[in-house]
Amino acid sequence: MAVVINGTTGISGVDGSAGTPALQGTDTDTGIFYGTNTVSIATNGVAAVTVDANGDTTIANDLIVNGTTTQTGSTTFTAQTLFPDGSVSAPSISNTGDVNTGVYFPAADNVAIATGGVAALTADSSQNVSVTNTLAMGSSFLRNRIINGDMRIDQRNAGVGLKAIERLFTVNGKSKNAVPSDWTETH
Repeated sequence: MAVVINGTTGISGVDGSAGTPALQGTDTDTGIFYGTNTVSIATNGVAAVTVDANGDTTIANDLIVNGTTTQTGSTTFTAQTLFPDGSVSAPSISNTGDVNTGVYFPAADNVAIATGGVAALTADSSQNVSVTNTLAMGSSFLRNRIINGDMRIDQRNAGVGLKAIERLFTVNGKSKNAVPSDWTETH
């Protein structure tokens, strides 16, 4: 088949393949090749990137981005997604405009939430949950009790915060203080 080079239509007449791309430099198995409604980039004789007629892009191996990526649609992950540990002041999962609030991983088998660069909630490898400050939810508040390793939660209406709740959470695997006398256990 003849290769046509035209200043108006470009190069036509050769699709090439991953092993012998239509456009190549001195490395004969690296370059651009074409298929039906697709264009691909080959490296070392293997299709590394392919764009199809819908604009969907397939990348054969890792995508490494040095810089910022911007996305305007939703993302679906079909495999485990790994994040760096992050820190209380720079969580690994946060939103734009508030980069000191989000989720981070302070130690192996631990997950934490930071707000304003301060640890707000931490769950450790023994499923102990620590809350740094008051637990409040609108005009209701949550009351928690740790019983034999379980955290019980019930909801009561009250216009107060939960400083007393700090007495119920575990510290280094041990419950602190006693349950206030006005709390009753429900079954």
